[in-house]
Amino acid sequence: GGGAECLLLQRLHRDRSVYRHDQQRQQIYFGYGDVHEISTQQILDKIHCYYRHAYDVGWRVKRTKLAHRHRVTASINYRSRHSVPRASASMIASVNNIMLHDVENDDQKSPPPPPMHHPHLSPDSTVSPTLQSAAPSMDGDEKSPSMAAAPSDGFEDEWKLLEVCGLIQQKRAKLVSLRGAQRMNRNKFMSHAARAQRYHYWSRYDDDDRAEWLVSPRYEDFKTEMLSNALYTLAPQQWLIAWESARYHCDTTRCRELRPHKYWAQLYDLRQLRLSPDDSFDSSSRTPTTMTSFAVSQSHILAMMLYCNCDALQSQFMDTFYKRENESDDELKQRHANFYHFGRLLRELIECFGLKIYNKNVQFYHGITAETMFLETSIYIHAPLSTTTRIEVAIAYSYHDENDLLLLELQDDDTVLGMARYFDCDWLSDFCGEAEKFFIGGYKPLKIETVLDVFLGRNYCNYFRALHVMADMFQGCFSDTASEEIKSIILHLLQTQISERKQQRKKNSRQNTMTRTMTMSEQHELQLHELNEDADDMDLDIDLAEEDEKVIVASRRKMSRKISTTFTPVRLSTVDTESYDYFNETPKYITKLVDYYCTHVDNVCIDWKNMTMHNWKAFNFCKSLLCYEQIEWIKLSVLLALFPNLTAINVRNIKLSYDAVQNIYNFIQRFKAKKQSSASFSLYRIEIFEIDQDSYSVKQCYDEFIEKFKLLGWTITFNPFEREMCIVQL
Repeated sequence: GGGAECLLLQRLHRDRSVYRHDQQRQQIYFGYGDVHEISTQQILDKIHCYYRHAYDVGWRVKRTKLAHRHRVTASINYRSRHSVPRASASMIASVNNIMLHDVENDDQKSPPPPPMHHPHLSPDSTVSPTLQSAAPSMDGDEKSPSMAAAPSDGFEDEWKLLEVCGLIQQKRAKLVSLRGAQRMNRNKFMSHAARAQRYHYWSRYDDDDRAEWLVSPRYEDFKTEMLSNALYTLAPQQWLIAWESARYHCDTTRCRELRPHKYWAQLYDLRQLRLSPDDSFDSSSRTPTTMTSFAVSQSHILAMMLYCNCDALQSQFMDTFYKRENESDDELKQRHANFYHFGRLLRELIECFGLKIYNKNVQFYHGITAETMFLETSIYIHAPLSTTTRIEVAIAYSYHDENDLLLLELQDDDTVLGMARYFDCDWLSDFCGEAEKFFIGGYKPLKIETVLDVFLGRNYCNYFRALHVMADMFQGCFSDTASEEIKSIILHLLQTQISERKQQRKKNSRQNTMTRTMTMSEQHELQLHELNEDADDMDLDIDLAEEDEKVIVASRRKMSRKISTTFTPVRLSTVDTESYDYFNETPKYITKLVDYYCTHVDNVCIDWKNMTMHNWKAFNFCKSLLCYEQIEWIKLSVLLALFPNLTAINVRNIKLSYDAVQNIYNFIQRFKAKKQSSASFSLYRIEIFEIDQDSYSVKQCYDEFIEKFKLLGWTITFNPFEREMCIVQL
């Protein structure tokens, strides 16, 4: 049969924790109870569902349908721009319904589409060049469409992402009916915001491992752990079937081709086997020959298969990586000890036999909630991480009841020596159409290339590029900022953050004054406080030069006009492209992410050369916002507004002057005069390095200001030979 009524498809997607008893299992396997027979049927189920039902459940999208939708949309897009620019939304929506008509009917009755040629090699390709194939499929004849690497401007593929989401959403109902809403909402391709630990299971350590996270086994071996576990257990017959299936896979060429990473294999003390020069041996005989090598074991293969195929086991195992409320480190390790052998085998499989990410253009997709925040675009993921190279699969699993899920697009971080390792689970998973790629341990980082909003069809790649440049700017590093679009986004995000902080501060001040009746002395203090606030707000007011303002406005208009050319017909019917301003609809997730980043920054380093160079790739476009025009110094009030928990500021390559030090003194004095300065002012250290002392020396500064700063509870230290000084709170 086709679709959800197929018995083999239902059997493949069954809940393993339900069909654990022999009698229930025999009912779905036609009365067979033999381990070999059931293992064989399970392999055949996997093959059947991969070739017959991958389109039914939304794991693949037919290119003929997607290309047809592109052509119809392009035709309507042209007519809407030239003939009916203000077409009614209802008419356009009806045409979209026609494009989606019959999406879920008889996908398999039509012949498979011909192989798609690479768009850059074939001018006759019917698929948009911004769609590219994902990882090679098992059959090798057809690759599913996947979003390409972000183009230079980062927005042209957004409407295509929305189309792919619409097509898959029509199919996803079948996947939900097979697995159930609860299993779908807790699938392995989705993570929640939490901090995981990197456990250790062996007697020897790598330099980056921490001895305090050494876990001791609770059970004697892997089999006992799976059959007697306090958190989740397998039935004895389930273990035998899985063990037999793992033996089949161990005898395959794919398994024999797994090559070990010698350093990790020796560190983890894996067993060595004597192999023939051509590696052609029978895994059951293991006859001694001339070569030795570290070999993957049947237990390694079984551990990976259990993780891929058993939802409940996978969920319980992953839960042991995250702390519960009021749980200590020792209690967390005791919980994880229930899966000591399981975790050790998975770590050995990935770190000793995993694949390196040689292809820098491959993308790994994983779902997150809107509450997940990041301080850096380079992340170490210690917990089990199931990703997929097929964006269709990621979209199918990312929809949630609350529609608040996002997709991470991950790549190898080429800024770190070495490459992250993963295991290709295609050939072990019962759901090979998922194209699952598995990470664990987080020894090397992954880079967040972008975040995709599936529900809105948005690609946030340019925002993440802007955040990366912002992080470099406030860490004293140089970053390539040649793109005018990225510069516009950075300025917009900084100005928005400053304005929100300013409004929040005024709101808090009004609330404090309204909650109680003030005495005369308190009223006087309030007036002084408001004067200080007004003085700070002079720096917070955005007062750019007229030429800079014109450049920013022109850049924003150019960028907004370019984005509006990618709108769908429905969007065009409701938007005036001439007055459209992209920056008025900054995504809520990006706003929250910027606020999260700014709140957690406690140390800022600014290189004055990067801020003042007129090089087109430097940070000169932010100078009016962050620096004074008259003197070589930064606006401390602006930095404190951006980073409210700032404790230390480091400024390099600056020309020291009396006015700059006086500005620091006035700033500290104003905050010192505030009644609740200890709560609102966490800054305690201002460092200045690589000082130009031609017009004003460090020694002269010390002599003129040391007594003034001491009266405020601060002091000055300096090293004239190293051209550095520090103003620090006592």
